[in-house]
Amino acid sequence: GDAEVSQWANVTSRETQRTREGRRRPRRGEGGRGSGASATGASERELAREARREETTRAAAEERRAVRPLSHITLADLQRKAVTWQEFGGGERRPWRSFSIPRSQKELEARVTDNVYHFVGNYRQCCLFCLFAVLYKRPLALFGAVAMALLWDWLERAHPTSADRSSRAYLAKEVSVKVACALIGMVLSVSTAVVSWFCTSMALCLLHAALKVPAHLTQT
Repeated sequence: GDAEVSQWANVTSRETQRTREGRRRPRRGEGGRGSGASATGASERELAREARREETTRAAAEERRAVRPLSHITLADLQRKAVTWQEFGGGERRPWRSFSIPRSQKELEARVTDNVYHFVGNYRQCCLFCLFAVLYKRPLALFGAVAMALLWDWLERAHPTSADRSSRAYLAKEVSVKVACALIGMVLSVSTAVVSWFCTSMALCLLHAALKVPAHLTQT
């Protein structure tokens, strides 16, 4: 009887151990499906995170363009190199597609801001070209500008200190220099040349900035 009891106890203990191992061991195929589902979920989360990052970057770039008006332009911006004149003119193929009339004031402001920051080097060269063109048409204006600069330089050198500039002699010379500069400006058309250069340069640059569609908005 004792032998049968002990044998029955051994069989019962082995069955209990098998049952525990069966609970611990995952079913065939469940591990693969679980790992595949987790990998798919991780890839989807990574793609969603990348999409949110790109959206945030795009929104930040648009916000920088929107909150940075032309009044915040810096010297470093003005010293940027010019882009190719092909890009400035709208491209090699069908350049007229890069130009259009803005449909609203908001679009006009956005175009001007974006184009001034992007084409500032080209606008600088356009202003120099307009200056040379005006001086070519009115060469005497250049001599008048040089004469006016020399008169003011002579006045500053003759009275270098602030004490000298408070004297009557300095005041008399200053009035004489101003009158002489006014006469030179009228006779040699210096003022006319300056106004012509300024208006021509601003008209050319602003017309291009208003009509040129930025590259990221150009419809293909």
